[in-house]
Amino acid sequence: MRKSIKDDVNGSVFVELIIKFLIFTVILLLAINIFDLVIKYQNVSYASKAITKTVELEGALTAAAHNQMKALNNNFDMDMSFDISNVTYFNPAARRIQFREPFTITVNYEYPFTVITPVFTPAPLVINVPMRATVDGMSEVYWK
Repeated sequence: MRKSIKDDVNGSVFVELIIKFLIFTVILLLAINIFDLVIKYQNVSYASKAITKTVELEGALTAAAHNQMKALNNNFDMDMSFDISNVTYFNPAARRIQFREPFTITVNYEYPFTVITPVFTPAPLVINVPMRATVDGMSEVYWK
């Protein structure tokens, strides 16, 4: 009788250990995904600062800013986009910004956060997390 009770206790400890291991594994995988999410947001933040600096130094929204965004997208393997707002153009046709005129650059990205990938179905459960970084800038070029 005592041996039977002892075997039942050892079996329940084994089941409990398996459940704890599975929970620990799920938490570890979520932590890795969250780490990737933080890295992607840092890339979005860096891109907004870099594009703002380019527009400041050019004094206009030129092809250099768009080329830099393409290079950053290739470098980070992301599909970010940017737009400019709160701007008063000195020359709207050339999109030139007069010296010390403020503007705002906003970089947008949607991160596909994979919650779970089922074994028997091809489509994983994905939540798109929107990311946005906004940086204010000021033109450093005087246009005559």
